[in-house]
Amino acid sequence: MYFLNKLNNHNSSSFTLIELLVVIAILAVLMSVVVITINPAEMLKKTRDTSRISDLTTLTKAISLYQTSNPDASLGVYQKVYVSLPANNTNCSDLNLPPLPTGYIYQCATKDNLKKIDGTGWLPINFTNLDIGSPISNLPVDPTNKYNQDLNANNDFFYTYTVSSDGTKYEINTKLESNYFGFTDRDGFPVKNAAKDNAPVNDGGDNGLYEKGTNLTLIPDSGGLCPSGMVWVPAPGRFCLDKYEASYATSGTKPDGTQCISDCPISQYNLAPWTSKLSGIPQVSQINAITYCQNMGKDLPTDFEWWLAAAGTPDPHKDAPPAGSEPCHIWGDGSRKPDGSIWARSNGWPSNGTTAINSGTASQCKSIVGAMDMIGNMWEWTNSFLTCSGGVCTYQGIIMPSSGNYITSINNEGIPITTGSSPSDIFNRDSYSRSTATGTYNFLRSGSWNNIQDAGKFTFCVNDPPEAVGRSSGFRCILR
Repeated sequence: MYFLNKLNNHNSSSFTLIELLVVIAILAVLMSVVVITINPAEMLKKTRDTSRISDLTTLTKAISLYQTSNPDASLGVYQKVYVSLPANNTNCSDLNLPPLPTGYIYQCATKDNLKKIDGTGWLPINFTNLDIGSPISNLPVDPTNKYNQDLNANNDFFYTYTVSSDGTKYEINTKLESNYFGFTDRDGFPVKNAAKDNAPVNDGGDNGLYEKGTNLTLIPDSGGLCPSGMVWVPAPGRFCLDKYEASYATSGTKPDGTQCISDCPISQYNLAPWTSKLSGIPQVSQINAITYCQNMGKDLPTDFEWWLAAAGTPDPHKDAPPAGSEPCHIWGDGSRKPDGSIWARSNGWPSNGTTAINSGTASQCKSIVGAMDMIGNMWEWTNSFLTCSGGVCTYQGIIMPSSGNYITSINNEGIPITTGSSPSDIFNRDSYSRSTATGTYNFLRSGSWNNIQDAGKFTFCVNDPPEAVGRSSGFRCILR
């Protein structure tokens, strides 16, 4: 009897199989919630970014001490871009890095010398030559410190460094990868994957990178962290974007060093943008723009990617500005150009076939990441589509407003949600228009040289199908 009672008592304090399964299920749910909340991948990115910021801070302090002890010493060779990647060749040619602008070359150290502080490491400074001794024991390198020739911008992380012509000033850069150090918002409006800052951390204003040094305009474009002619768009973007509106070329060098041999969109200052109004070159529909970008080993940006890159571009929306004060070329039809001169257009088109100005020549029309002409000059194709049927148009499950109004609210990807008949100063009087006919329509952004107040960062047009060509429609490409 005693044995049976003891056995019954023991059984009453045990878990049944069902109870165990319920507990395991609850724990699994809790673990899933914790993983989603913490987001380990994002935490690792933030940790690496924190290390990058710390490394550049350490290097700037060390260089400052070096200059104090050696005020007349040069900090490096002008127009050399020093990188933290190990290479067998001093000019980094075995790494197949993206081409730099004319006049610039790369400089690399071998794996054995990479972290040395005696001037033979990846930085050309002899930190052992200080009265107080070296402030660092070895040169820091990027936590990832790798480069893939396929130019997947999300995976290529390393440090770059260059100096001024007199060797006394310097700039050192890195890309950051976490949302924490990306865009919080875009000119006061929410951005998907919200981060902690309105602009890239400590950006020098010309490329969207994290930058330290005594002159943050020394490294051209993104100085190897993106190919020449492109700028870095930080989280939540994490891609390289053409700095300039695409210009036509019969051939060109792709970011991977191979050749584009036909219909090549190049990103270059002071060239005419590629538009269907130019004679003797292929026309630019959205479908063609996708192909042209692919010809250069790139892609056409989505609407959200374009919208991110336009952050911070000046967006005037009232009367035509006085001579010389227009930042972006939107008042071009019989009015002012950015340099203050007047368009004289009585009949027909000018000899170059368009009233767009050359890419990048409106010097103030620059976004936070350094992309030029993101407003005005040309409408720009994006790789996003709107589907319309029976007068109702949807995009990613969103029913879009009716056509022909001003924007009054947007979602966190910059898509207009509501419109009104009166201009909104909040959205800079920017316009919204879409087709009402059944079919597929492509997104156009920006507005062109003659859209005046209606052009802008929020301006949204979906009147044209993917195969349409327009007299003032152009494009630019990205590298993901």
